[in-house]
Amino acid sequence: MSKKSKWIFLAIGWLLVVCFLLCIPGSDLPQSGFFDKIPFFDKWVHIFLFCVLTYLLSMGFSYHKRGTAAIVILILTICYGVAMEFVQKYYIPNRSFDLMDIVADSVGAGIGYLLIVFQSKRWNKTNS
Repeated sequence: MSKKSKWIFLAIGWLLVVCFLLCIPGSDLPQSGFFDKIPFFDKWVHIFLFCVLTYLLSMGFSYHKRGTAAIVILILTICYGVAMEFVQKYYIPNRSFDLMDIVADSVGAGIGYLLIVFQSKRWNKTNS
């Protein structure tokens, strides 16, 4: 298995994990506990999920040429986050549309993109 296909496999697996987590009915989510004490815990989770998603997709689908492909992946990942908010609003019981989740998804995707940009610059310096 090539490096690129390993990244694609990881990216698709992570996409399925994100989809699963975002589609859990609200009644099945924990209502209280340790994580409720962490300010904006839900938003930190969204940032993490979408940061990793953007990073893995960029590694898988633009392994060495991460410029334009990474920007497209960034945009598509943000669009996916927006779409999932509408899915939650209209199709997932006890879930709702949250504009701040979209902001958190976008921030996470942006961080994932920046990680790819910095990694690409470093990779290009070491291989020049």
